Amino acid sequence: MWFEYHASNAHYRKEEYRMALKQISWIEKHFDNMMEDCLEFNNYSLRKGSVNHMMEVVGLLRGVYNSKYASKCLINTVKGVLKVQKYTEEQ
Repeated sequence: MWFEYHASNAHYRKEEYRMALKQISWIEKHFDNMMEDCLEFNNYSLRKGSVNHMMEVVGLLRGVYNSKYASKCLINTVKGVLKVQKYTEEQ
């Protein structure tokens, strides 16, 4: 995830906004995969009866989008979309 974040920043600095947004979309896919894995573990722990572990995962789910990469990714996404929109309006 850190690689995609820094790659998107590099593309943004070079004014390659579409590539920056593509890298950011990979970060979103990482978050989606983490959520799917947590939900699969949740279902597994319900079947096996280990409620304590399930509650730990629920606590992790609450904080997934509070990481520094999630907030920075959101800021870069908004910046990139605005730049692409401005560029397409000028064309």
